[in-house]
Amino acid sequence: MLRAFRAQNRGMLNIHRLRETVANSSALHSRHGTLMKKPGPRDSHSTNRGHFPLANFYRLSIMSTFDIMESRMEIPKATYKDYVIRHIYDGIMNDRFRAGEKILEQELSLELGISRAPVREALRELVGEGLLSHQAQRGHFITLLSSHEIIDAYQTRGVIEGYAAALAAPGLSAEDLGTLQQLCGRMENHARRQQHRELIERGEEFHNLILDRCPNRELYNFGDRLSRKLHILFCRYWGTLYQPEEVAARHLRIVDSLRQRDTTVIEATIRDHYFETGRKIAAVQQQ
Repeated sequence: MLRAFRAQNRGMLNIHRLRETVANSSALHSRHGTLMKKPGPRDSHSTNRGHFPLANFYRLSIMSTFDIMESRMEIPKATYKDYVIRHIYDGIMNDRFRAGEKILEQELSLELGISRAPVREALRELVGEGLLSHQAQRGHFITLLSSHEIIDAYQTRGVIEGYAAALAAPGLSAEDLGTLQQLCGRMENHARRQQHRELIERGEEFHNLILDRCPNRELYNFGDRLSRKLHILFCRYWGTLYQPEEVAARHLRIVDSLRQRDTTVIEATIRDHYFETGRKIAAVQQQ
Protein backbone atom coordinates (compact mmCIF):
# COMPACT_ATOMS: atom_id res chain seq x y z
CA MET A 1 0.00 0.00 0.00
CA LEU A 2 2.80 2.44 0.92
CA ARG A 3 4.57 1.77 -2.38
CA ALA A 4 1.38 2.42 -4.31
CA PHE A 5 0.71 5.54 -2.29
CA ARG A 6 4.18 6.94 -3.00
CA ALA A 7 3.73 6.17 -6.68
CA GLN A 8 0.39 7.98 -6.71
CA ASN A 9 1.91 11.04 -5.09
CA ARG A 10 4.82 11.05 -7.52
CA GLY A 11 2.29 10.69 -10.32
CA MET A 12 0.28 13.64 -9.09
CA LEU A 13 3.42 15.80 -8.84
CA ASN A 14 4.46 14.76 -12.35
CA ILE A 15 1.03 15.56 -13.73
CA HIS A 16 1.13 19.03 -12.20
CA ARG A 17 4.58 19.56 -13.73
CA LEU A 18 3.35 18.30 -17.09
CA ARG A 19 0.44 20.72 -17.00
CA GLU A 20 2.84 23.58 -16.27
CA THR A 21 5.17 22.50 -19.07
CA VAL A 22 2.30 22.33 -21.55
CA ALA A 23 1.15 25.79 -20.54
CA ASN A 24 4.68 27.19 -20.76
CA SER A 25 5.31 25.64 -24.15
CA SER A 26 2.05 27.10 -25.45
CA ALA A 27 2.97 30.53 -24.09
CA LEU A 28 6.43 30.30 -25.62
CA HIS A 29 4.98 29.38 -28.97
CA SER A 30 2.50 32.22 -28.87
CA ARG A 31 5.26 34.77 -28.06
CA HIS A 32 7.96 33.65 -30.44
CA GLY A 33 6.12 31.76 -33.12
CA THR A 34 7.47 28.47 -34.40
CA LEU A 35 10.90 27.47 -33.26
CA MET A 36 11.51 25.48 -36.41
CA LYS A 37 11.01 26.56 -40.00
CA LYS A 38 7.59 25.87 -41.43
CA PRO A 39 7.77 23.63 -44.45
CA GLY A 40 7.60 25.55 -47.71
CA PRO A 41 7.11 24.30 -51.23
CA ARG A 42 10.66 23.00 -51.39
CA ASP A 43 10.23 21.23 -48.04
CA SER A 44 6.86 19.66 -48.65
CA HIS A 45 8.46 16.32 -49.27
CA SER A 46 10.05 16.41 -45.82
CA THR A 47 6.88 17.16 -43.85
CA ASN A 48 6.59 13.53 -42.76
CA ARG A 49 10.04 13.74 -41.22
CA GLY A 50 8.73 15.80 -38.34
CA HIS A 51 9.27 19.36 -39.54
CA PHE A 52 6.60 21.02 -37.49
CA PRO A 53 6.78 23.62 -34.70
CA LEU A 54 8.94 22.47 -31.80
CA ALA A 55 6.35 23.71 -29.30
CA ASN A 56 3.79 21.44 -30.94
CA PHE A 57 6.20 18.52 -30.71
CA TYR A 58 6.62 19.08 -26.96
CA ARG A 59 2.90 19.57 -26.57
CA LEU A 60 2.04 16.28 -28.28
CA SER A 61 4.71 14.35 -26.37
CA ILE A 62 3.71 15.80 -23.04
CA MET A 63 -0.01 15.33 -23.57
CA SER A 64 0.51 11.72 -24.66
CA THR A 65 2.42 11.04 -21.45
CA PHE A 66 -0.19 12.92 -19.45
CA ASP A 67 -3.05 10.91 -20.95
CA ILE A 68 -1.32 7.61 -20.15
CA MET A 69 -0.55 8.60 -16.58
CA GLU A 70 -3.99 10.02 -15.90
CA SER A 71 -5.74 6.95 -17.31
CA ARG A 72 -3.75 4.64 -15.04
CA MET A 73 -4.17 6.62 -11.83
CA GLU A 74 -6.96 6.11 -9.38
CA ILE A 75 -8.24 8.74 -6.99
CA PRO A 76 -7.47 7.51 -3.46
CA LYS A 77 -10.59 6.84 -1.41
CA ALA A 78 -8.96 7.48 1.97
CA THR A 79 -7.77 10.86 3.17
CA TYR A 80 -4.12 11.82 3.46
CA LYS A 81 -4.49 11.65 7.23
CA ASP A 82 -5.57 8.02 6.96
CA TYR A 83 -2.58 7.26 4.75
CA VAL A 84 -0.24 8.73 7.35
CA ILE A 85 -1.89 6.73 10.13
CA ARG A 86 -1.64 3.54 8.09
CA HIS A 87 2.01 4.27 7.26
CA ILE A 88 2.95 4.67 10.91
CA TYR A 89 0.82 1.67 11.96
CA ASP A 90 2.43 -0.53 9.31
CA GLY A 91 5.86 0.74 10.33
CA ILE A 92 5.27 -0.28 13.94
CA MET A 93 3.86 -3.67 12.92
CA ASN A 94 6.91 -4.31 10.71
CA ASP A 95 9.39 -3.05 13.33
CA ARG A 96 10.43 -0.19 11.07
CA PHE A 97 9.46 2.14 13.89
CA ARG A 98 10.62 0.96 17.31
CA ALA A 99 9.21 1.76 20.72
CA GLY A 100 10.66 5.04 21.95
CA GLU A 101 11.67 6.20 18.46
CA LYS A 102 11.00 9.81 17.54
CA ILE A 103 8.59 10.48 14.67
CA LEU A 104 9.47 13.63 12.73
CA GLU A 105 6.60 15.51 11.14
CA GLN A 106 8.74 17.06 8.42
CA GLU A 107 10.33 13.74 7.41
CA LEU A 108 6.92 12.06 7.09
CA SER A 109 5.68 14.96 4.98
CA LEU A 110 8.65 14.67 2.60
CA GLU A 111 8.59 10.87 2.47
CA LEU A 112 4.89 10.68 1.65
CA GLY A 113 4.89 13.72 -0.62
CA ILE A 114 2.10 15.55 1.19
CA SER A 115 1.77 18.73 3.22
CA ARG A 116 2.41 18.79 6.94
CA ALA A 117 -1.22 19.55 7.89
CA PRO A 118 -2.57 15.96 7.43
CA VAL A 119 0.61 14.60 9.05
CA ARG A 120 -0.02 16.77 12.07
CA GLU A 121 -3.66 15.64 12.19
CA ALA A 122 -2.64 11.98 12.01
CA LEU A 123 -0.12 12.39 14.80
CA ARG A 124 -2.76 13.94 17.05
CA GLU A 125 -5.13 11.03 16.39
CA LEU A 126 -2.45 8.44 17.15
CA VAL A 127 -1.63 10.22 20.40
CA GLY A 128 -5.32 9.89 21.29
CA GLU A 129 -5.17 6.16 20.54
CA GLY A 130 -2.05 5.73 22.65
CA LEU A 131 0.25 4.60 19.83
CA LEU A 132 2.25 7.81 20.09
CA SER A 133 3.13 10.06 22.98
CA HIS A 134 3.77 13.77 22.71
CA GLN A 135 6.36 15.59 24.78
CA ALA A 136 6.35 19.38 24.82
CA GLN A 137 9.37 20.92 23.05
CA ARG A 138 10.56 17.43 22.04
CA GLY A 139 7.97 16.03 19.64
CA HIS A 140 6.23 12.69 19.05
CA PHE A 141 7.52 9.27 20.03
CA ILE A 142 6.37 5.67 19.54
CA THR A 143 4.78 4.73 22.84
CA LEU A 144 6.59 2.26 25.04
CA LEU A 145 3.85 0.65 27.11
CA SER A 146 4.53 -0.57 30.62
CA SER A 147 3.16 -3.92 31.81
CA HIS A 148 0.52 -2.08 33.81
CA GLU A 149 -0.58 -0.09 30.73
CA ILE A 150 -0.81 -3.28 28.66
CA ILE A 151 -3.08 -4.91 31.23
CA ASP A 152 -5.18 -1.73 31.46
CA ALA A 153 -5.65 -1.64 27.68
CA TYR A 154 -6.74 -5.29 27.45
CA GLN A 155 -9.04 -5.04 30.45
CA THR A 156 -10.69 -1.93 29.06
CA ARG A 157 -11.28 -3.56 25.68
CA GLY A 158 -12.59 -6.71 27.37
CA VAL A 159 -15.14 -4.79 29.43
CA ILE A 160 -16.28 -2.68 26.47
CA GLU A 161 -16.53 -5.53 23.98
CA GLY A 162 -18.09 -7.89 26.50
CA TYR A 163 -20.98 -5.53 27.16
CA ALA A 164 -21.23 -4.59 23.45
CA ALA A 165 -21.43 -8.29 22.50
CA ALA A 166 -24.17 -8.87 25.06
CA LEU A 167 -26.17 -6.07 23.44
CA ALA A 168 -25.33 -7.36 19.95
CA ALA A 169 -26.30 -11.00 20.58
CA PRO A 170 -30.01 -10.66 19.71
CA GLY A 171 -29.07 -9.12 16.37
CA LEU A 172 -26.63 -11.84 15.35
CA SER A 173 -28.10 -14.08 12.68
CA ALA A 174 -27.32 -17.73 12.04
CA GLU A 175 -25.27 -16.55 9.07
CA ASP A 176 -23.27 -14.22 11.31
CA LEU A 177 -22.52 -17.05 13.72
CA GLY A 178 -21.48 -19.26 10.83
CA THR A 179 -19.12 -16.55 9.57
CA LEU A 180 -17.59 -16.21 13.03
CA GLN A 181 -16.98 -19.96 13.19
CA GLN A 182 -15.33 -19.94 9.76
CA LEU A 183 -13.05 -17.12 10.83
CA CYS A 184 -11.89 -19.27 13.76
CA GLY A 185 -10.67 -21.90 11.32
CA ARG A 186 -8.99 -19.33 9.12
CA MET A 187 -7.18 -17.83 12.12
CA GLU A 188 -5.85 -21.26 13.05
CA ASN A 189 -4.58 -21.79 9.49
CA HIS A 190 -2.80 -18.43 9.48
CA ALA A 191 -1.26 -19.20 12.87
CA ARG A 192 0.08 -22.54 11.62
CA ARG A 193 1.68 -20.82 8.65
CA GLN A 194 3.15 -18.04 10.80
CA GLN A 195 1.18 -15.48 8.82
CA HIS A 196 1.07 -12.86 11.54
CA ARG A 197 -0.52 -10.02 9.62
CA GLU A 198 -3.24 -12.21 8.12
CA LEU A 199 -3.99 -13.65 11.57
CA ILE A 200 -4.46 -10.14 12.95
CA GLU A 201 -6.74 -9.20 10.05
CA ARG A 202 -8.99 -12.26 10.51
CA GLY A 203 -9.15 -11.55 14.23
CA GLU A 204 -10.16 -7.99 13.47
CA GLU A 205 -12.92 -9.24 11.15
CA PHE A 206 -14.14 -11.56 13.91
CA HIS A 207 -14.39 -8.93 16.61
CA ASN A 208 -15.64 -6.18 14.30
CA LEU A 209 -18.52 -8.36 13.11
CA ILE A 210 -19.69 -8.63 16.72
CA LEU A 211 -19.21 -4.92 17.42
CA ASP A 212 -20.99 -3.97 14.20
CA ARG A 213 -24.18 -5.57 15.51
CA CYS A 214 -24.06 -3.55 18.72
CA PRO A 215 -26.82 -0.91 18.76
CA ASN A 216 -24.76 1.36 21.04
CA ARG A 217 -22.35 3.14 18.70
CA GLU A 218 -20.46 4.82 21.52
CA LEU A 219 -19.35 1.41 22.75
CA TYR A 220 -18.24 0.59 19.23
CA ASN A 221 -16.25 3.81 18.94
CA PHE A 222 -14.50 3.40 22.29
CA GLY A 223 -13.63 -0.21 21.50
CA ASP A 224 -12.35 0.72 18.07
CA ARG A 225 -9.94 3.29 19.52
CA LEU A 226 -8.06 0.48 21.26
CA SER A 227 -7.91 -1.80 18.23
CA ARG A 228 -4.63 -0.70 16.67
CA LYS A 229 -2.78 -0.74 19.99
CA LEU A 230 -3.95 -4.29 20.78
CA HIS A 231 -3.19 -5.50 17.24
CA ILE A 232 0.40 -4.33 17.55
CA LEU A 233 0.86 -6.00 20.93
CA PHE A 234 -0.75 -9.27 19.84
CA CYS A 235 1.19 -9.39 16.56
CA ARG A 236 4.43 -8.92 18.46
CA TYR A 237 3.84 -11.57 21.11
CA TRP A 238 1.19 -14.07 20.00
CA GLY A 239 3.73 -16.69 18.95
CA THR A 240 4.87 -17.02 22.55
CA LEU A 241 1.32 -16.92 23.96
CA TYR A 242 -0.79 -19.49 22.13
CA GLN A 243 -0.52 -22.50 19.89
CA PRO A 244 -2.50 -22.37 16.61
CA GLU A 245 -5.24 -24.65 17.96
CA GLU A 246 -5.53 -22.45 21.05
CA VAL A 247 -6.07 -19.38 18.87
CA ALA A 248 -9.09 -21.08 17.30
CA ALA A 249 -10.39 -22.59 20.55
CA ARG A 250 -10.39 -19.25 22.37
CA HIS A 251 -12.52 -17.64 19.66
CA LEU A 252 -14.81 -20.66 19.37
CA ARG A 253 -15.68 -20.20 23.06
CA ILE A 254 -16.92 -16.73 22.18
CA VAL A 255 -19.05 -18.12 19.35
CA ASP A 256 -20.55 -20.75 21.69
CA SER A 257 -21.43 -18.08 24.26
CA LEU A 258 -23.14 -15.99 21.58
CA ARG A 259 -25.20 -19.01 20.49
CA GLN A 260 -26.43 -19.42 24.08
CA ARG A 261 -27.74 -15.83 24.09
CA ASP A 262 -26.94 -15.61 27.79
CA THR A 263 -25.69 -12.06 28.35
CA THR A 264 -23.89 -12.94 31.58
CA VAL A 265 -22.00 -15.77 29.91
CA ILE A 266 -21.17 -13.61 26.88
CA GLU A 267 -19.74 -10.79 28.95
CA ALA A 268 -17.68 -13.13 31.13
CA THR A 269 -16.31 -15.08 28.15
CA ILE A 270 -15.14 -12.00 26.28
CA ARG A 271 -13.74 -10.34 29.39
CA ASP A 272 -11.70 -13.48 30.14
CA HIS A 273 -10.60 -13.62 26.50
CA TYR A 274 -8.96 -10.19 26.77
CA PHE A 275 -7.88 -10.32 30.39
CA GLU A 276 -5.91 -13.52 29.81
CA THR A 277 -4.04 -12.14 26.80
CA GLY A 278 -3.23 -8.90 28.61
CA ARG A 279 -1.74 -10.76 31.56
CA LYS A 280 0.32 -13.02 29.31
CA ILE A 281 1.74 -10.17 27.21
CA ALA A 282 2.63 -8.18 30.33
CA ALA A 283 4.41 -11.22 31.77
CA VAL A 284 6.38 -11.82 28.55
CA GLN A 285 7.43 -8.18 28.35
CA GLN A 286 8.82 -8.31 31.87
CA GLN A 287 11.10 -11.23 31.06
